[in-house]
Amino acid sequence: MDLDQLDLDDVLAFEPREDLDCAIIGFGGQACGKKLLIYDYQKLVNAFMVANNWTEDESIEWVDFNVVGAYVGEGTPIIMEALDGA
Repeated sequence: MDLDQLDLDDVLAFEPREDLDCAIIGFGGQACGKKLLIYDYQKLVNAFMVANNWTEDESIEWVDFNVVGAYVGEGTPIIMEALDGA
């Protein structure tokens, strides 16, 4: 399945979608729970750098505080960080 096949009306997505959908790497969830979008941390950092003409440090600070640290209710997306060497 690719992003075009996923019904994004049923999940919470970070906005603006035109800038941040590129950081979606899949979806997941738990038994009897809602589907949750999964974003790649580094791709989010890169997306904010490009969208806002920020340095990597500026983008990391923004993502850590405003995205990773945000709870937007049931269905809050998952932020995935790859393990070293993965």
